[in-house]
Amino acid sequence: MSYVTVLLLIILALVLIWSENRTKLAFFIRRRRQQNGEVSTMAKMIEDLVGKRVRISDMIVGRVYKGTVMEIEDKWLKIDTGNEKRGCIISIIAVDSIGSVDIL
Repeated sequence: MSYVTVLLLIILALVLIWSENRTKLAFFIRRRRQQNGEVSTMAKMIEDLVGKRVRISDMIVGRVYKGTVMEIEDKWLKIDTGNEKRGCIISIIAVDSIGSVDIL
């Protein structure tokens, strides 16, 4: 019984380490492409969304932002995620970490 538990814990730890390294590797590859002068196509697409209400998922942080796109500068996106109750809340997101964008 205890061998099975220990084996399952080892397998779980290996899976967690592998998924974390895979995310870091994807981020490293994207960063390397930018350093080589490749322009982010995501940044070009988001420029058209300035002033529109969107839902953006951040694949590195694992968070979903809902709000109005304010502006985009270089590799950063500024989005107003506030409402009437909370007021104006500005979030800044790295363009390279954006997984998906949905127009609301």
